[in-house]
Amino acid sequence: MNLHTGAGRTIEAGRGRLGAGADAEVRSALSGLGAIYVSTWPQRLALGSAAGLTGAFLHLLTGEQLGGHFTYLTFYPGVAIAALFGGLIPGAAATLVSVLATHLWFTPLTRFDQVVGLAVFVVSSLAVSGAAEWTHRAWMRLGLAERALRQSEAQIRYFVENAPISIAMLDRAMTYVAVSRRWIDTYGLGRSDLLGWSHYSIHPDIPERWRAIQRQVLKGEFHSDDDDFWVDAEGRDHWVRWASYPWIDAAGEIGGLIIAAEEIAAQKLAEAALRESEEKFRNAFAEAAIGFVMARAGDTIVDANAAFCRLTGYSIGELRSMRLVDLVHPDDRPENLVLAAKLRSGEIPGYVIENRYLRKDGEAIWVRKSLSLTRDAGGERRWVVNLVEDVTERRRSEETAQRTVALLTAVLDGAKDAIISIDASGVVRLINATGLKMFGRRREEVVGKNLRLLIPDGDARLHDSDGASDLPGVDRIVGVGRETEGRRKGGALFPIDLAVVEVVVDHDRMFVGFVRDFSERRRIEGRIDQLAAQRLTAMGGMAGALAHELNQPLAAIGVYLETVRRMLARPPDERPARVEDALGLAIEQVMRMGDIINHLRDFVAHGEPDKTHQSLHALVREICSAEFPEGKRFRGAVALSLDAQNDDVLVDKIQIGQVLSNLLRNAREALPDSSTAQLTVSTSQAGADMVRCNVSDNGPGLADEVKEFLFEPLTSTKATGMGIGLSISKSIIEAHYGRIWAESDQRAGTTFSFTLPLATAEIEE
Repeated sequence: MNLHTGAGRTIEAGRGRLGAGADAEVRSALSGLGAIYVSTWPQRLALGSAAGLTGAFLHLLTGEQLGGHFTYLTFYPGVAIAALFGGLIPGAAATLVSVLATHLWFTPLTRFDQVVGLAVFVVSSLAVSGAAEWTHRAWMRLGLAERALRQSEAQIRYFVENAPISIAMLDRAMTYVAVSRRWIDTYGLGRSDLLGWSHYSIHPDIPERWRAIQRQVLKGEFHSDDDDFWVDAEGRDHWVRWASYPWIDAAGEIGGLIIAAEEIAAQKLAEAALRESEEKFRNAFAEAAIGFVMARAGDTIVDANAAFCRLTGYSIGELRSMRLVDLVHPDDRPENLVLAAKLRSGEIPGYVIENRYLRKDGEAIWVRKSLSLTRDAGGERRWVVNLVEDVTERRRSEETAQRTVALLTAVLDGAKDAIISIDASGVVRLINATGLKMFGRRREEVVGKNLRLLIPDGDARLHDSDGASDLPGVDRIVGVGRETEGRRKGGALFPIDLAVVEVVVDHDRMFVGFVRDFSERRRIEGRIDQLAAQRLTAMGGMAGALAHELNQPLAAIGVYLETVRRMLARPPDERPARVEDALGLAIEQVMRMGDIINHLRDFVAHGEPDKTHQSLHALVREICSAEFPEGKRFRGAVALSLDAQNDDVLVDKIQIGQVLSNLLRNAREALPDSSTAQLTVSTSQAGADMVRCNVSDNGPGLADEVKEFLFEPLTSTKATGMGIGLSISKSIIEAHYGRIWAESDQRAGTTFSFTLPLATAEIEE
């Protein structure tokens, strides 16, 4: 408000200096002369030069009448005019042009009196120009001061009119001199303008105490009130914050007073609401059933309610010397410190956590905390608010329940039978690990789904229900086991034994099924039946095996005896060889038959072959010679590719010979009837401890449906085959800790391969 007073003094002082009668003339002169004075310096130099040339022109007209000391008389008017309109620069320019024109065009500077005249002219011209410059500057300052004065008046008037509070300026007679729009709207009682009105005529009901205050203000005092109340003439209540002080006129006397007022009714209502809210909060804080604690942003406790004191065992005085983190169990502090740092930095608005508190007596309790950070109006961190609830009993109950659930889960998962719980609508609610494994499914695939997923539709009456609480068919099987079928994930059905018990939980009917997989039982039963059948055919199988193994030496004996018969039919001198040699070969085959029978009997009785060190390559050559004797023709060619670097094996020579004979005979019979028929026997190393033997032919290959059952008994691709040769070969190779398999391509033929451990590997084992 001092601004208004100072402005009043400035306005009045300015008006006194200018004078009302001279205002127009001064403004006009300032406008004409100032226009040239404030022009650019080239324009001002041009003005001075023109003035000097004007003096030279006058000198030409009157120069003969003027002489001596009056040489420069014609130049003074030009210099004076230039200085008057332009100031120092145009005056100096006019002086310079006058001097140059005088002594270059008219009178050369040759005498002393001319020098004196020049000096007098220059000094007097510069003096006139300097005086004009000082006058111009004074006029400019005066004009700027008046403009600033008018601008200040406008600004003050605008400020008063648009002030955000009610402001009124009154004279000593309490007549309005200036008012703000807010004052008119609030205290004008519907009037649009109050200037010239008496304050007391508009508000005749002003309390006497205010009239007394205003009289004191007119004496020079300052008065204010931050919380005042009054009722206007229209009966409206006003809560007002106001201040009143005098303003000073140009003569330095008190010209009147200024009143600044602000309606604070809304603030009073807000304060009342705030007090009520604070009272409610204070009561809620103090009487809350759960712990309530407030701390500074730095974690120091400021206040806590009674519930928090009971919870921790500390008094409010003890708590105010502690930090929030001091109450936390040491093992739980790291996580709390991380979250508290994020809260203080503004990274998170708040957090909820469960951890342990250490009471004053040392007891550890579980609490659930909800923390948030409050800020002031400037956004600065202020308080940490912490709501704390004792959840120790709940945690103990949860831990007990978790242990119980874990124990029951272990019991259920350890059961050998599947255990499935369903509700009255047939939805699976629980299934143990055995059940998941039995049906080949994951828990999320079963729980929440209808039991029909596990039990086929034919038994769906067990778990389907048309109503919400009745299961048709269940009464017939509850407590009674029955055999039915389950469905695995792939859709395969398998036999199960199902027993169901009924349970009522919270008036809800539940059913628990116990399922036992009968697949193994059915397999054992089938195996028993199969063994019984095998016992009946064991003798026939043995006879077939003997017949298969003896067929080759018997065929060889037949060949040799036929050779002997043909040799005896010729004269002795025409025979290609001795009869004794052919008979010797036949006898070897007879001995071989005896060895086969003995080894087969020993293998069946003991299961282990009679192993000796043998050269696999030598054994291959021997069997090939027996299978393809000289003089006996067959379609195709036999090729040996024995490339294994180490062929020393520990084997039963007779049994491995049987395997080679069987594979060679099968390959020979598979050869095509053409000149391209080829049978190949090859060996190679199969790792560091094994040797591999391949018997290959370029026949038509094996059919796809035969490959899977190739080494099973009674499986044969030949019309007259018995189907036990490859089965016996597989048994022999596996008894030698090797492996046998077949690879077939209908375009390239078939390759039978088997591996045998080297003798060095057998010795190490």
